[in-house]
Amino acid sequence: MAQLAHRPHRTFAQYLELEASSSTKHALFEGDIFETTVLNPTVIVEVLSEGTARNDRGDKLEHFKQIPALQAWVFVAHDDPRIEVHQRIGSTWLYAQWRAGEAARIDAIACLLEVSEIFA
Repeated sequence: MAQLAHRPHRTFAQYLELEASSSTKHALFEGDIFETTVLNPTVIVEVLSEGTARNDRGDKLEHFKQIPALQAWVFVAHDDPRIEVHQRIGSTWLYAQWRAGEAARIDAIACLLEVSEIFA
């Protein structure tokens, strides 16, 4: 992720709450403990786990697409060299998937993620 080294970004591991405004909060992870609240995220990158992948790609994704500032949600498979990107283009969300030897494009942050690099 050298492309982001000199640009503003923050990395979080778990127990994250997203906030679209002072009155709208969304729990990124189930549970009552939140270590951090993030206001108006632009891009979220999440590593999928076998136990949560179905919910992450379903109800959770649809819920978080309602955050106006969110421009991309990136899923990284934990068991397969694959990156999935949901990107907002105007009022539409587009989906694309990349595999080993390809580069996932995240337009909102002008970033290319080499799938083989992530899984090296």
